[in-house]
Amino acid sequence: MEEIRQYLTEVQQVLNRIPLEAIEEAVDVLLSAACVGSTVFTLGNGGSAATASHFACDLAKGAIVPGSPRFRVIALTDNVPLITAWSNDVAYEDIFAEQLNNLMSRGDVVVAFSGSGNSPNVLRAVVLARQQGGITIGFSGFEGGQLSRMVDVPVVVPCHCMEQIEDVHMVLCHLMSTTLRQRLQRLEPHRQSGPAGPPGATAGGGTHFPGPQPSCDGAGHHCPGRSDRRRSLDRCRGHRSGWGDGGRGGRGGGRRGGHPRRSALCRCCRSARAGRPPAGTAAGPAGTSCPAAGVSAASVEMKI
Repeated sequence: MEEIRQYLTEVQQVLNRIPLEAIEEAVDVLLSAACVGSTVFTLGNGGSAATASHFACDLAKGAIVPGSPRFRVIALTDNVPLITAWSNDVAYEDIFAEQLNNLMSRGDVVVAFSGSGNSPNVLRAVVLARQQGGITIGFSGFEGGQLSRMVDVPVVVPCHCMEQIEDVHMVLCHLMSTTLRQRLQRLEPHRQSGPAGPPGATAGGGTHFPGPQPSCDGAGHHCPGRSDRRRSLDRCRGHRSGWGDGGRGGRGGGRRGGHPRRSALCRCCRSARAGRPPAGTAAGPAGTSCPAAGVSAASVEMKI
């Protein structure tokens, strides 16, 4: 009985030391990805592979909110024939990078799980993702390993027990999927009046990703929509130099280069986090809109 109590006590102590700001930043990235229609890829080895598949399931189903954008998510751990083909014919180190090479577009998000932070196939996938213009989130343990120094958003579990690191990773996945669902519930889009058109059609003849879209940011920029998802995601999150362009540039780029850790979200995403109406709704000046989305800020109702 004493061993059982000790293990649970140690897990609780690790949870109390979790870097909450890093979790908040990971949630911001994923929320923005859902709003602009970017694809989320998850990956890992062993127990972390199970976590990657589980998290993809939670995002794809558990985070659904009627009337809001659904997550486009793929677990790179699930296609066993493809994994064994790349492993047998090329190298195990390439099983995730080669899958990403087929699927990834600029602005997509990679969520990597590695207890040690040093798994070669995980690191290769992160390198390729950044070369392709993606945003990377890395979950690791111990001291963070190489993964924590390579990704845009490192989440390091301060623990030296692999089993407990994996336990906490799974807890954090449930925490994030639940938080994302709650934030999506706060925004309820309303159909604009006008002639009916094909699904996704806007008054200007374009298409948009259904559901609440990022509004203009503090600098007055507008999200361009899925035609350039990476730029949309950059502006939605207050893009910091070095993200998604082949790495953070070592110590001179990204958040280690003097940029503020907390980036400014667009009005809709920021309001969804805070639980208050975005500027441009009934609580503020009307008329702010994302032209690609065809959804004005005045047509977004807070649902709290």
